[in-house]
Amino acid sequence: MMKKLSISILALSFLISGCFNNSPETTELNDTAKIIIKVDVPDKDQLMDLSKFIADTINFIPLESSEESLLSRPTKFLINKDKCYILDIAGRTINIFDMNSGRFLTKIKAKIKDDIRDFSVKGDTLVTLNYLKISKYATSNYTFLSQKKFEDEQLKIVNPANFVYQSDNSFYVWNNVDGESTNEDHFIKKYLNGSNKSNYLPHKLGFKSFEINKFSTSFSRESYFSPAINIFDIYKIENDSLSIFASIKLKDQITDKYLESIKGSKNFLNTAIQNEYFKGLGNIIKLNTDLFYFECIGPGSYNYSGIFSTKDKKILDFGKKDFANSPTPFYSDGKFLYAFYEPSHILRMLSGQKSDNFFYKQLVTSKLSTKDGNNVVVVKLKLNEKI
Repeated sequence: MMKKLSISILALSFLISGCFNNSPETTELNDTAKIIIKVDVPDKDQLMDLSKFIADTINFIPLESSEESLLSRPTKFLINKDKCYILDIAGRTINIFDMNSGRFLTKIKAKIKDDIRDFSVKGDTLVTLNYLKISKYATSNYTFLSQKKFEDEQLKIVNPANFVYQSDNSFYVWNNVDGESTNEDHFIKKYLNGSNKSNYLPHKLGFKSFEINKFSTSFSRESYFSPAINIFDIYKIENDSLSIFASIKLKDQITDKYLESIKGSKNFLNTAIQNEYFKGLGNIIKLNTDLFYFECIGPGSYNYSGIFSTKDKKILDFGKKDFANSPTPFYSDGKFLYAFYEPSHILRMLSGQKSDNFFYKQLVTSKLSTKDGNNVVVVKLKLNEKI
């Protein structure tokens, strides 16, 4: 079920992608300072063990189930000041919950022509990226504050999928592009005062990404992302700079040559997902000052995940993502890792199955019951300080 949901979400990212044309300025990034992380994969069926990075403290927070609060397709989670913000891309809403109790507080709903693509919380303001504009709401009572339309004519003809918001006058947007005339792909654009200042070209012959959410903002406020299916570099946006931070080196990772051979085919998406290569680096989370979590798609479209150390410049664990028992991480505040379970996932785990999995054991001994399984369950995990 989770595997099918993952593939459907990946497919949706292709539908919301647009094209950038006639870029005024292009900047290639220097990668001389990047950290090289080599990953040996002796057993492609081995599960990644997230529990070794977790202390005994674990809290399950079932989000309130009501007609107003239920989520159709949650695609982005954000924790800020004891509140959980969840973008439901299917419902075109941001649902807001109290993180201590799971109580539903309210939701922000986009107009029909203003689908919410991404959002950020900056101080006491919630900022959303809509179809052609940025909208702002007060986090005190979630009333509408203001709206700013894009002034750049190029941006008006595309559909930017994600953004890193710094201020009304300074932000980055991401989208895919097919540079058929130049064989170059512009993945990210920087805007100042509403107009395009720079296009960044991390890679030539890049291909569309499988991820809806490109940017992961850390507790120390910088953001991380990886541009495309065939790129295993991790990029960092920090203040006014964009740089290549790290590079994952996997045996059997997908190549430009292979993708070129299937480009333009009717079954490009399925073929690209279901081959025997590793591809599509994403969900990059800074766990603490040293450790990073990441995911990618592996052979046969299975999801893999891993954790690496920037201090030791090595992988600490890597393997198949344990969809059967382990929750999906989405944010860390440096001390606690936040993750989530889909409602159907909880119901299956509590239906009588037996497992030695750390998270399964915690769940069955908790007070959570199947009647709570109508909405997403957020899991708060204390990071193991000894790792």
